[in-house]
Amino acid sequence: LEIINSAGSIENIKLLDQGKVFAAFIQSGTSETTATGKLQSLGSVFFEPIWVFHRTGLKLTRLNQLHGKRIVVGAEGSGTKPLAQQLLKDNSIDATNAKLISMDSQVSAEQLLQGEVDAIFLVASPRSPTIAKLLSSNKVKLMEFERAAAYTSLYKYLSKVTLPQGVIDMQHNIPPKDISLLAASANLVGHTDLH
Repeated sequence: LEIINSAGSIENIKLLDQGKVFAAFIQSGTSETTATGKLQSLGSVFFEPIWVFHRTGLKLTRLNQLHGKRIVVGAEGSGTKPLAQQLLKDNSIDATNAKLISMDSQVSAEQLLQGEVDAIFLVASPRSPTIAKLLSSNKVKLMEFERAAAYTSLYKYLSKVTLPQGVIDMQHNIPPKDISLLAASANLVGHTDLH
């Protein structure tokens, strides 16, 4: 087995379409609009929460409050970017009324901690070191998706998940309460003629 690293779901779909890989992980919600070849899901493997972190000074409870802000929407080629742009569009936020920035997740986390951007979208495991670092910082806050049920009604590929109190760090009780998040599923996708 040869494992190939990529920027994310969009690049993975291109690699599948070009016949450069036989199977790839694709974030739910990205393949419907970008795949041109005959692809099939071999199954959902795990949920990947959608994290929206923002500077502590912002009072952010809904995405429509990001009007006029500097927002990292994910890296080029990732599934995070189209998903973030869709969620922002639903809240009337786009490049005409906010600064949308494409950037790698680790770099964007550092930019947020330094106050260079106002908010970032990440799609990652709760076990990610980047997520743990952001959750442990007093410079940033995690936005709770209080309208998660509305998003899951609009987009069947999204699910509501709960980040339980203390699950990241029991000793320091991180997070300090249960938090509702949205999650996309990671699917293993291959060509229809894959054995």
